Amino acid sequence: MHRFGIFILILLLSCGPENPAEDDVYRAMNDLTNKDCQSAIDTLSQYSSERTNILVMETLAAGYACRGDYNTPDFVSIDAPNIGDPLVLGGFTRFTNASSMDAPDNDGYTDMYTAIQTLLFAGGIPLNKDPTVGRRESAMSSSQAAKINSFLAYILMDAMGRYLYYYGNSSSIGVKGSGTQVPPNPCIVNYTNIKFRNSVEGYDDIKKYLKGVKPGSCKDIAGSGGMFGHPQLGDDTVGFNTERMCQGVVILNNFYEVIPSILATIPGSPPINDIMTAIETAMQNLEDALPLGSSLNNILNLDNCYQEYENDSDSLQIYFTLIYETLFL
Repeated sequence: MHRFGIFILILLLSCGPENPAEDDVYRAMNDLTNKDCQSAIDTLSQYSSERTNILVMETLAAGYACRGDYNTPDFVSIDAPNIGDPLVLGGFTRFTNASSMDAPDNDGYTDMYTAIQTLLFAGGIPLNKDPTVGRRESAMSSSQAAKINSFLAYILMDAMGRYLYYYGNSSSIGVKGSGTQVPPNPCIVNYTNIKFRNSVEGYDDIKKYLKGVKPGSCKDIAGSGGMFGHPQLGDDTVGFNTERMCQGVVILNNFYEVIPSILATIPGSPPINDIMTAIETAMQNLEDALPLGSSLNNILNLDNCYQEYENDSDSLQIYFTLIYETLFL
């Protein structure tokens, strides 16, 4: 039996059948043991709106992750040792699947994001609410919540690796701005000079912060040809791509939300502890810098992020400066 199949059976069989869709669930699980990802998705997609059925949602998410070329045993044995090497987030871009990300609509990345969204709202968590760990624990049994949180943690890390590899122009050794993007982008975003509400480490705007702190390759807000950040995230002239930037926000915020609940189960926990400490410091700086009342530092819902920040690229730029530029060097 393929190792992916073993993982699926261990993860899901213990949940037991929940509704008349159980035959299709077990048919899909059998497909997954044979790495027939598409058949599993085809079998269960008709139940995609039945979010209260935990077993359906877990198995459907596993189908999308499978089609995105994700495999938990391989992630644990091959990718997890790269966590924190280099610190803080650079090691994520060294994951096996990271370099496959070659466009915003890359099929594998899209499948991983679909798997994440499927798990986030499993249990019937309202689609207009933030899918917090607390809401998840209220919507299902503690064992079900633990399984989903664990699965989420792994696929969030995989997706973050792809996201940062592409938009951060990562090299094969996890260094920002040293990849193959043409023209090369040393920053993730083409920043404008936005003022912070309160100074951060003695700097009161994006330009001064980047020049003073020098977070890796991103040391300024202007470069040759005006393309200092990744062109697919836009700029102040053509407009910033809010949805793509919000994807990055939601991936990291959900990672930060879910990791504490399953930290003891993650291989290589010491680097994860260091990463969480660094994120906590960055989040505190972000809270100081964002406009008073902003929810960007803890928003977990992609649709809510897009709706709230569609016309507030300033806050998104502050987020990427203090979180991603600072933590991915």
